[in-house]
Amino acid sequence: MRRLLRPRDLARSSRAGKGLGALALALLVAAASCGGDGYEASELPAIVLQASEAPEGTVHERDESGARALRDFSVDGQERLQGEGFVDGYATVFGPTGGVTTHLEVTSGAMVFEDSSRAEAGMAVVLEDVEGRLTEATEISADGLGAESAGLSGPVDGDARQRSALLYVWKTDNLVLFVIASALLESAPSPDVILGLAETMDSRAS
Repeated sequence: MRRLLRPRDLARSSRAGKGLGALALALLVAAASCGGDGYEASELPAIVLQASEAPEGTVHERDESGARALRDFSVDGQERLQGEGFVDGYATVFGPTGGVTTHLEVTSGAMVFEDSSRAEAGMAVVLEDVEGRLTEATEISADGLGAESAGLSGPVDGDARQRSALLYVWKTDNLVLFVIASALLESAPSPDVILGLAETMDSRAS
């Protein structure tokens, strides 16, 4: 099964190369929901991008989407995420449509943690994982997303097809949300396009 926090090209790269995981891109339960006033696992399907919201040039991959266990989100970072109180996760995956030459892949995901402080630490794990999969990782603005947010972009390390990847990840209460995209380097999507997808998710979590 594909590791959901990363498109397929990143999964191949990780098997050939570095050890940090999730776009580690492996990005990145014990319980089915979280307590207190935070978000619960049952809310995640309504927050992530919906099948009808497939980005241009992609199609919803139903078999790759849905509720996911920790092992589906990360390879190298599993123990760290679990240690930070990972509860449950959900992802919607979009792959390239036939005849499209950009080979764009997009994953929209959400992870519930036991509390807000643990979610903050979990978000840091995701960022480290992603940065470890990119060469010359560049920070990009994610202003306006959630209570805390970050963005990264760069070429995928060890990818012979010369693909680039872009990540937006942010935290709201005990919820960590992300949008990750990859495409051929010469036809990478605009950060504004992917940011727009992230803003759609963020509005649902507000």
